[in-house]
Amino acid sequence: MKKGFTIIELLIVLAMLGIMAGFTLLRVTGGQAAARDARRQSDIRQFQNAVESYANANNGVFPDGNPTVNAISLCGGSNPLGNVPCTDDPTTTNHYSYSTNAANTQYVIWGTLEKPIPAQIYFVCSNGSTGTRAATTAINNGTCP
Repeated sequence: MKKGFTIIELLIVLAMLGIMAGFTLLRVTGGQAAARDARRQSDIRQFQNAVESYANANNGVFPDGNPTVNAISLCGGSNPLGNVPCTDDPTTTNHYSYSTNAANTQYVIWGTLEKPIPAQIYFVCSNGSTGTRAATTAINNGTCP
């Protein structure tokens, strides 16, 4: 008798390796989403710092965000925040949003997170509040959710 593997044994081993590779891919993808969410939170806090610096230089008045605007539109050249380095959402499917009240004395900055299901937003407010809410939460007129 010859020693060796049968074709059935080889196919079973290949199938098992394929299944294990699939599980590994799913775990890596979940980690990437969590990393992008951490970046989103960091980016939004950087926008908060830039907006607060602007208000300190402008008698407590924040850049105009009424109606709601993409936060990235506040940066660059002649825009209110000037040449402050601003980044957009890592996937660019959702942009960070910025809203103020009519007097530009209150603001909210938020972005949609990728990881929690159902989707949630991460927000920072002029009153110091931060947190997450359901993505269906209506935010307008600089009112903190």
